[in-house]
Amino acid sequence: MKSYKQFISKRVLTISAIAKKHDVTEKYVEHQLERGIRMEHEHFKKLTVARRVALANLSKDIDYYRNLKKHA
Repeated sequence: MKSYKQFISKRVLTISAIAKKHDVTEKYVEHQLERGIRMEHEHFKKLTVARRVALANLSKDIDYYRNLKKHA
């Protein structure tokens, strides 16, 4: 598992880069990001960390949080 400092120092894709990567609109990414931040904020006290985790997850799978909700 990566340390907190290693994770924070790692670059994450921007909203526009994620949209291009997954061929979706930026608005869709923003909607998924809002959902992700809410879910990750339950685990991380700092909102900035929750946002970075959400961006990292959306970089890999644009429907990460939508699918997570289905399986919960």
